[in-house]
Amino acid sequence: MANGRSCCCAGLSKGWWWLLTLLGLPFLYFLMLSSKWTPIEKDIQSRTQQQLTANNADWASVEIEKRGRDVLLTGTTTSDEARDQAVQTALGVPGVRIVEDNITIKSLSLPSLQAHFENGKYILEGTLSSQKEVDDLIKALNDKVGADKIINKLTVGEGYANKGGVLTISGMRISQDAIDEDSSAFEKIASALGLSLTNNLSLDNDAIAAAEVLAKKQAEEKAAAEALAKKQAEEKAAAEALAKKAEEEKAAAEEQARAERMTAAKDDINACQTKLTSIMTGKTILFETNKANIKSSSFPLLKELIVVITECHSKVPDSKILISGHTDSRGSDAYNLALSQRRADAVKAYLVNAGVDQSIITSTGFGETQPIASNDDAAGRAKNRRITFSIR
Repeated sequence: MANGRSCCCAGLSKGWWWLLTLLGLPFLYFLMLSSKWTPIEKDIQSRTQQQLTANNADWASVEIEKRGRDVLLTGTTTSDEARDQAVQTALGVPGVRIVEDNITIKSLSLPSLQAHFENGKYILEGTLSSQKEVDDLIKALNDKVGADKIINKLTVGEGYANKGGVLTISGMRISQDAIDEDSSAFEKIASALGLSLTNNLSLDNDAIAAAEVLAKKQAEEKAAAEALAKKQAEEKAAAEALAKKAEEEKAAAEEQARAERMTAAKDDINACQTKLTSIMTGKTILFETNKANIKSSSFPLLKELIVVITECHSKVPDSKILISGHTDSRGSDAYNLALSQRRADAVKAYLVNAGVDQSIITSTGFGETQPIASNDDAAGRAKNRRITFSIR
């Protein structure tokens, strides 16, 4: 060093030299502290985890990496009290400054196991805490009674407590010679699973035999009941089929009868129409010229028509009578149409006054639109001026 200065700082003033020295001290301190930080964190984490385990809070996990002396607790417990106890335990560890918790409160169910004997099989049902518990239990029972006699219906439940619960054994068929041995096996299973044992073993061979006889009888009664129900169902189906067939036959008979009635009615209507046509052949109902007044000379003809119409209506109550009025072509179309309507109405009025039910009569004028002869001569025009009767 020359003139009180180092070679690397030869160009710096004394003020700058002291400034750089002061700025470097915190950096050196940080390097020294960070080199020891990880071991400190690991020590706090280890001691906190040990203390939690000692206080029956081994379900809680400690996270502290890059958190300094601040601890984060995670895990799942069953109550707020257990969570608060874990937090207080961690706070009591020397070196811990702050404790944050990310603990989940979850109500845990107790595992259960039901074992019973049915139809020569040991049936296992319930929920255990892990698949390993299920596998260990099945293996133990396979070695004891044989895999072919075990029906495994066990499930694994998420969020189940590891200890506690009930093992229920009912209806087990255990021979007198193996009572102690098998009872001991199930007691060991209960103990290994942390379950309390509710033992209802069937030890009486006579009682077992009676139970089997009863079960067989109940099965036979069930089969007989099912057979009876099947027979009743078949008889019901047969009766329904017979009833359906009868309904179809009835409907067919009714349809046939209706068709026959319609045919008969049609025949009656045709006969009535023939009579009306026969009466009107060569005859016509006469009116005063250009008027709708019926001439008295036509009254006898109308009386004959009334007799036939009355007879037809009595035979075919649903029949209707259409009275149609027609004219020749002389005069305007409108005049002829109106005149034909008035004349048809006049005939209807005569029939109604004579006692014919007006509800069965309809009168319509067609004017000159439906000629039956030529309008070029008097004879043809006379034929076109007419009243006709149609039965429908």
